[in-house]
Amino acid sequence: MATPPGAAAPSSTRIIPVVDCSQTTAGLEQTLDSLERAGASDDAVIVSGPPVDGIEGFNRVEDLLADVGSRDCWMFVMNPGDRAAPLICDLYARAIAAAPDASVIYADDDLIDAAGRRHSPHFKPGWNPDLFEHHDFLTRSGIVKMTVAIPAPNGSGDWVVALYHGAALRADPVHFPFVLHHRRDRP
Repeated sequence: MATPPGAAAPSSTRIIPVVDCSQTTAGLEQTLDSLERAGASDDAVIVSGPPVDGIEGFNRVEDLLADVGSRDCWMFVMNPGDRAAPLICDLYARAIAAAPDASVIYADDDLIDAAGRRHSPHFKPGWNPDLFEHHDFLTRSGIVKMTVAIPAPNGSGDWVVALYHGAALRADPVHFPFVLHHRRDRP
């Protein structure tokens, strides 16, 4: 689904970038800088990371999900060191306007090295549940509607995988064919 650049984006669409520091904080500053350049830092939150002035933080995933789950919003999760494309939230808002019944909208991604050079793009297919069963191409490269996707963290796995997979079970995810996530690595 390609959304024309001029398509109207709903001004009330709230998209919350979450930086998951549960594995590392290396690269956190670059991630936050990319969110600021993308105009997405006002709603950004950090989970399991150090306090950062002006950024809401949560020590536990359960606290984040309880807080965010009570809002009518969308959320995307990044690792420290990942970078967001310019205007990521505006572009996702346009995708939401074009697919209002979606519970997950996923984008293409690429890898970024320590010098900031992008490489190895991952151009994804339209939704394919058989492929997804064997290859996770959603997690950490899309947005999830939080009113439908609150997983019950049980401490036995990756909460982000549970979040995206749980949302994918509720409605077919929608592909937004633009490179919006520049990742340090892929699962």
